Amino acid sequence: MKTYVKSFFFSSLLVILLFGCSSSEEGNSTDSMETQASENDEQIADDELEEDEPNTDSSSEGSGLIDKDELNEGEDSNEDNSNKDQPNLGDGETEDQVDLSIGDTAIVETTISKYEVTLDAVEFMDELEGEAVQSQFDTFVLADVTIKNLSEESIDISDSMGIFEITTSIESSGYPDVAAHFSGVDKFSGELNPNEKASGQMLFEEINGEHHYFRVTPGLTASNAVKNEATWVFVEEDGK
Repeated sequence: MKTYVKSFFFSSLLVILLFGCSSSEEGNSTDSMETQASENDEQIADDELEEDEPNTDSSSEGSGLIDKDELNEGEDSNEDNSNKDQPNLGDGETEDQVDLSIGDTAIVETTISKYEVTLDAVEFMDELEGEAVQSQFDTFVLADVTIKNLSEESIDISDSMGIFEITTSIESSGYPDVAAHFSGVDKFSGELNPNEKASGQMLFEEINGEHHYFRVTPGLTASNAVKNEATWVFVEEDGK
């Protein structure tokens, strides 16, 4: 009888322990599932919040950020404004002077100086010092010129007059001064002080044409090295 009672007691105790463990596991499992569900809900809420927030990396209008291209444009604009403040980079103060005639005076402005140039006379010649013009040309043109320095500093006369050329076509390129190759030409040389004048000669090899143009080389005005155009127009009959 006692043995039976003990056996029943231990059996009951075992059932109770097993039931308790099972309940604990179920409770833990339920808590774990509830915790996971809560975390999933929080993640979904965070994702929706991120989708609703504006993209701060975007450069769209109204973002409050400065677009990189706009910043670069601003820097370029500042550089342009800075260049405008530098000397000799903008337009000059001297107007173009074209259709001048022999005897007329023009003011020429370069990046470093300003001076007057007067085409006093021209002479057409078939040869000079016993030497004929080169085969691709028809005539020599000897030009008598006067220059006056309007700058506050002295100027090199040869450099100042070296900007001129001659041509028979206003649309075509011209021919430079070749006076340095002839000893009988009264060439320009030396420096000219402010308000002083100097006279000299320039020599050109030229082809025949209806009109002749003594002018500032167009490439120099295009590059802004010379600020204004100066052009004298004449025909062969105007020569002395």
